[in-house]
Amino acid sequence: MNCRIPNYLDTTVDMDGTEIEVRVIYDYQPAEPATSTYPGTDASVKITAVWFSDVGDLFSYFSAGELAALEETTLFHVERWVAEQAEMQPERRVH
Repeated sequence: MNCRIPNYLDTTVDMDGTEIEVRVIYDYQPAEPATSTYPGTDASVKITAVWFSDVGDLFSYFSAGELAALEETTLFHVERWVAEQAEMQPERRVH
């Protein structure tokens, strides 16, 4: 795939009972297959910032559990994006 994976997700989060729009900035690690000498890894994301336009980075306001849930949601969206991009690629045939 030649498409660059976005490093952010625009979404909403609950902050003290109020839904706000934020931009989640993350690092994505694609899954790696197992080999005879390496056990492989699952795909993952690590959130590096949660930006809110009027305040700035809200990362430190989230608990570890809230960040884990946000990482799970972000990973779902990234993997869906990757799958959609793969479907749009023309099939390549080996000759």
